[in-house]
Amino acid sequence: MGLDDVRPYNFHQKERIPIFAAPETMQEPQGIHAFPRGARAGVFWHAVLEDCVGVSVPDRLALITERLQQHALPVDLATQVNETLARLLETPLDAEGARLGALDAARAEMEFLYPVQQLAPQQFQSLPDVPERYRDALKALDFPTLKGYLKGFIDLIYRHDGRYYVLDYKTNWLGPDDRAYTAERMEVAMADSHYYLQYWLYVLALHRHLQTVKADYDYDRDIGGVRYLFLRGIAAETRGVYARKPSRALIESLDGLMRGKKTGHEHQAQGVNA
Repeated sequence: MGLDDVRPYNFHQKERIPIFAAPETMQEPQGIHAFPRGARAGVFWHAVLEDCVGVSVPDRLALITERLQQHALPVDLATQVNETLARLLETPLDAEGARLGALDAARAEMEFLYPVQQLAPQQFQSLPDVPERYRDALKALDFPTLKGYLKGFIDLIYRHDGRYYVLDYKTNWLGPDDRAYTAERMEVAMADSHYYLQYWLYVLALHRHLQTVKADYDYDRDIGGVRYLFLRGIAAETRGVYARKPSRALIESLDGLMRGKKTGHEHQAQGVNA
């Protein structure tokens, strides 16, 4: 990439599992909850969803079997994966009714590259509208000062009813059944793994992109927000979806940080929904 000094934070290195129940009272996981955990499983699901979202696949079972073999996962999981995939594609993500199997428009793995003047982890604490739940975790964030570029890929950008959304797939295991995928537990996972910061960076990438390609772009009108899909919870009451929209003030302040501008505490949180 030709970077001067970039050691990006790994958002996948700290997927802590919230306590669900004492081991002796846990039921045996079934279905998608029993699917193997770890990075290999995550890469597999990302590949399958990239293959199938917004694409007509004549034989999904054959594709899934091939992907299982490529990622050294048991091929006898193919039927289970196919059933879960069908649910992922057809279940509405939110009250707006967007479904992965019927999106207005979508772009997978959108790349972004931020020039960074000089950025230290403590600077994120000066951003406005940081949710209370994330403040302690943000104070503990640690990485060497960045100077150069920050590069990343967004799982999916999609448009629904004229608004643009960031979607990220997560295979985190929060517990042995659907009951584990409550809004509370997903928020804990979001904070512990710094997914808040991750999606701020993703929304900033989308914000900058739309500024260049949409002449009448307006953040408040055109950005729908983020959808983090904890896919093991797709059958839960929450559908395993964490949905938020960071405030315009937060994204514009983050943009300033990346460009080397100072952002202070003069911004007061108004209608915090980050």
